Amino acid sequence: MSMEKTALSKLLKIQVSIQRLSSLAVILLAIVNLSCRLASNLVLPATPTNTVFAETIFPSPPSPTTTLPPTTTPVSLPSPTPFVSPTQAEDELACDGILAFRLLKPPERTKDLFEHHAQGVFLILHLEAINLTQNPIQIYGDDYTLILPQENNEISLRPHKAATNYLYIVRGDNFYQDKIKAASIWRTYLAFDIPPTTTDWKLFITPGSGGSPTICQTTLLP
Repeated sequence: MSMEKTALSKLLKIQVSIQRLSSLAVILLAIVNLSCRLASNLVLPATPTNTVFAETIFPSPPSPTTTLPPTTTPVSLPSPTPFVSPTQAEDELACDGILAFRLLKPPERTKDLFEHHAQGVFLILHLEAINLTQNPIQIYGDDYTLILPQENNEISLRPHKAATNYLYIVRGDNFYQDKIKAASIWRTYLAFDIPPTTTDWKLFITPGSGGSPTICQTTLLP
């Protein structure tokens, strides 16, 4: 009987030990579970980022430049030699050292210039003037006179205004009434209504006569 009590007592001790171990295991599991939950809810501080400052590059100041004054080129003026007048002396072309004139091309003749019709024929002259002074010179329509020699008289003609204006429009150059700039070359067209049989003529030029007084005079021959 005593042996049975002893065995029963040992069995009870074993059961108590097992229960204690089970309780301890449950507690350990609870601690592990709690630790996992705490770890999952742990918020890590944000990793600080390094602020990168962009390097600002300022342009270097421009190097000083030296401005050179403009150079002036002297104008080479052509010799005032007539185009088709080899017998005329060269000094006859100069207008008292103030202006020089010449004809650039052989004279032309035509009956009509567009809607402008000559009573005889139009004599077309391409004239060049060279201002030999350092001052501008005004020239007028009345400064040109075409002289036609006759047996006992001379006929004086002024430029045909409508035909001369038309030549300026279609051929260019300068208007025949104009201010000739200082030390410059100036060109214009003139049209005169002459008899068809005219073979001899001379162009008498008196700059300034339109505004009076005449500053000089010269004559061009065909």
